[in-house]
Amino acid sequence: MVISTLVTLIVGLIWTAGFTAVAIGHLNLISVCFAVLFIGLGVDFGIHVCIRYRELLASGLEHSVALNETARDVGSSIFLCAMTTAIGFFAFVPTDFVGVAELGLISGTGMFISLFCTLTLLPALLSLRPISAGRGYASVASWSNASLANLPLRHPRAIRGTALVLGIGAVMLLPQARFANNPLNVRDPSSESVRTFNDLLEKGISSPWSLNAVAPIRESAQLLAARLEALDVVERVVTVSDYVPVDQENKLGIIEDVAMFVAPPPGPDGVVPLPSLAEQVGALVDLSR
Repeated sequence: MVISTLVTLIVGLIWTAGFTAVAIGHLNLISVCFAVLFIGLGVDFGIHVCIRYRELLASGLEHSVALNETARDVGSSIFLCAMTTAIGFFAFVPTDFVGVAELGLISGTGMFISLFCTLTLLPALLSLRPISAGRGYASVASWSNASLANLPLRHPRAIRGTALVLGIGAVMLLPQARFANNPLNVRDPSSESVRTFNDLLEKGISSPWSLNAVAPIRESAQLLAARLEALDVVERVVTVSDYVPVDQENKLGIIEDVAMFVAPPPGPDGVVPLPSLAEQVGALVDLSR
């Protein structure tokens, strides 16, 4: 049963990865966590099926009858669990943060894939080597007499009152909940890369947070830059025009005047090349004008 459960889990994980490849086509820093969620939640389905199946075998039922009874007993329960868990994951899909939205789509669909594998592949694997009737274990109810298990039955009003108080407290704290879409929050803050990144942010000389925008013409680029500069989250905006000097006509004239008194630059060998005869004649003609 353990091997059958593990095989079912691995097959479901592969199918979920296949769905990801078809529906999304990639994994990101957040959505890659679907594998951990799938394993942790999907294995519960197989455990419930196998435990109930073994319990029915211990009562004397044959393999096929025990499988049918197991499907009727726990099938609706694990279907309800898969449905509610998938709804919780699908609630991530409408968010603007792509990483979490993709995680919700993958994990929510993965719950239905896990349910399908548990109700089809797992019984088929168990049927490869059926366990004979009576080889299960007798149902032991000693755990039900434990104080913790009987706590809700012994103190129902206290349990309900505590749950009500905690629920009201959670509702009151709900407005303070904030969503952090910074992927650095999932990294080790003591790692060298994260510390360097934070140092760059504190110094503000060259911020790692940057955005590149493309405009069809210079005028529209200037308008976009003005809109971006008006945002509080934008420190500065640099366009191509910022790299073009202003008043170029006067500056070019000054450069030409200075060039008359400055020696020509040296060549690759460090030696200033002598002007040719034609260049000397041309320079004299220009000077005479």
